[in-house]
Amino acid sequence: MSSFTLTSPAFEDGTPIPREYGYTERNVNPPLSVSGVPGAAVSLAIVMDDPDALEPTRAGNHRQAVKLMCQHANRRGMEPRLTVLTLGVEDIDRSVAFYRDGLGFDVLERMGEFVAFELNGFALALFPRDDHANGANLDPSETGTGDVSLAHNVETQADVDELIAEAEAAGATITKPPAETAWGGYSAYFRDPDGHLWEVATGAEAFEQFI
Repeated sequence: MSSFTLTSPAFEDGTPIPREYGYTERNVNPPLSVSGVPGAAVSLAIVMDDPDALEPTRAGNHRQAVKLMCQHANRRGMEPRLTVLTLGVEDIDRSVAFYRDGLGFDVLERMGEFVAFELNGFALALFPRDDHANGANLDPSETGTGDVSLAHNVETQADVDELIAEAEAAGATITKPPAETAWGGYSAYFRDPDGHLWEVATGAEAFEQFI
């Protein structure tokens, strides 16, 4: 069996991982470096057993497995993953209130006018519309995101009804009330204060793994 080497500049072999990377502090991954990866490898999986984990049954406190996508010369193309989805908004405070207070999203980071929320596996960020466009060297009218919708899939029709009611109470505009769909599911649509379109749905078997 082939072997590879995993190191980190954040700590030495055999020493404790710094507290800043633990769930009680920043809860972020330490920088990692992988060498000796076989040329034909596509991904690496590391399974760990940490006897010092305080609450090993809580998935949010300790990762039992880490998947590392190979970064080596034989890899081609972009990794199939999403890290941050940024929405351009007109009023950052209004939008933060909608997502944080209205929908209950947890703030991951705020730096001036940039606010990020922690979702399940990636981040949703808000940034003033003009600054967002300028960062891409575009005019706000050229961002071309009008045909995009964000979807939140849930387990039951009652969940759809409940979340749509919560969104409306938070100030969302309901564009399509909860109803059965042509594809056999049940869904509804709403717009956030800046017009960004969200769907809340159930019954899509392909996406049940993400719920």
